[in-house]
Amino acid sequence: MSDYVKHKIQVVATFIDIQDTTAEVEGVKQNYQKGKVDIMLTAFLETDYEGTMEDKPFYFFTRFFYDKFIYKRHSKEAEANLLAEFNLLYNELKAYLNIGRFLK
Repeated sequence: MSDYVKHKIQVVATFIDIQDTTAEVEGVKQNYQKGKVDIMLTAFLETDYEGTMEDKPFYFFTRFFYDKFIYKRHSKEAEANLLAEFNLLYNELKAYLNIGRFLK
């Protein structure tokens, strides 16, 4: 996004009871896996990700003031962009994982 703000999306996936299975799709046998999946998505903005403003208390206060009052409009813009990316990833994962329901 910029030199000051970085988008981070963390994905943690847990797969349970995975079994190999074979399905016939359009006359061709294909191997698949079925089971349960639990996916946790977390999105957040990381400001000052290089850590240059946390060395001294004055710098920390300056960064807080800058984030809260001066950079507020840009922060809202960055949040909106992150939310759009997060929703895109969520919808793509949801669509991909629901494909198996239509192969039968």
